Amino acid sequence: MNNKAKMIVTLGMHRSGTSAITRGLEVLGVNLGDRLMAGVQNINDKGFFEDVDLVNINIRIMEEMGLAWDSLEEAQLTRLSEEKRAQFNRAADEFLVTRSRQFPKYGIKDPRLCRLLPFWEDAFRRNRVEAKGLIAIRNPLSVAASLSRRDGFHPVKSHYLWLRHVLESLRDSEWMRERTVVDYDQLMVDPVAQLNRISQQLGLTVNKKELERYQSQFLDDGLRHFAPGGNWDSTEISSLVTTTYDLLRALTADELTFDDEEFRRRIEDVFRQYRDVSSLLDYCATLEKGSRASLAGLYSSKTPTKLFLEHGETLQFSIPSTNQANLTPLSSAERINQWLELRAPSKAELDFIARRVSAPEPVSYTHLRAHETKANLV
Repeated sequence: MNNKAKMIVTLGMHRSGTSAITRGLEVLGVNLGDRLMAGVQNINDKGFFEDVDLVNINIRIMEEMGLAWDSLEEAQLTRLSEEKRAQFNRAADEFLVTRSRQFPKYGIKDPRLCRLLPFWEDAFRRNRVEAKGLIAIRNPLSVAASLSRRDGFHPVKSHYLWLRHVLESLRDSEWMRERTVVDYDQLMVDPVAQLNRISQQLGLTVNKKELERYQSQFLDDGLRHFAPGGNWDSTEISSLVTTTYDLLRALTADELTFDDEEFRRRIEDVFRQYRDVSSLLDYCATLEKGSRASLAGLYSSKTPTKLFLEHGETLQFSIPSTNQANLTPLSSAERINQWLELRAPSKAELDFIARRVSAPEPVSYTHLRAHETKANLV
């Protein structure tokens, strides 16, 4: 193995501008290879800049753990059998060895990496490949708006999914020799300044011709479907999410560094709060998994037209050819609430279900896919 091989690892939540940021690495002399996933119209028209072999490994690992790309549940490698872990280790070793031999500086990106960094840390160490971290952040309100449009997610789910990805990226990337945080919106406003900043903090060099090409041929306002901003006070967003975002913004503005005592104190408090809510996120994920299983059963049947609930309640529905099932209640929203009361769920479950029942409008249940659209292209 070439012990001088380096990989720049882009980490960030889905819909956080990681594609544009990763494409910018080519300006800094980083090769992205020729095994890239194709773009998808109206989602990432110009490409995802993700190595399909890397993505396939990550998808298989998460599937084996019973997780999808949007699972709120913590990813635990202990769920893998020894046989499966060995199989995935071999695939990761082959990937790192092959790419390192091809490219002395290689860039990789897949939002699933945020959830699987302990697995990849072992692989990088085994193969003596140096990793440098590029943590991408974006305003969680913008991320939630993008996921609402693309996947129909409730903003609260998106906020906590953002939190999982960002905090696990921070916590599990400490082993990397060098790392930095970049704000997608700042990159869009001043790409020259941000790429120069990345180059200085990760020991890379700006290619002026590639920079001009990146600015003139790649970057445009169409990449950012939702502008940053929003009033924290006027939105349904956790203070833990906003505190985390504000702290990371201080890193992107170089007001703080990873080694500053103030940062360490503040991020320790964030992680303390995060541990408090983590078990609730796992429980929400369990409920969502059950909902997915139920919908999968509905989709596998050719004949059902009614969903029978307890105490005689029914929901009329149709199964279209898209990824959504539209359910129209035959009874009133008050009757649905009565059914919930008789069922006596926990308060956490009531809160979770309340986000999926909108009274008195017809109820629309989104069929949550096991993988996002781009994964199905692999």
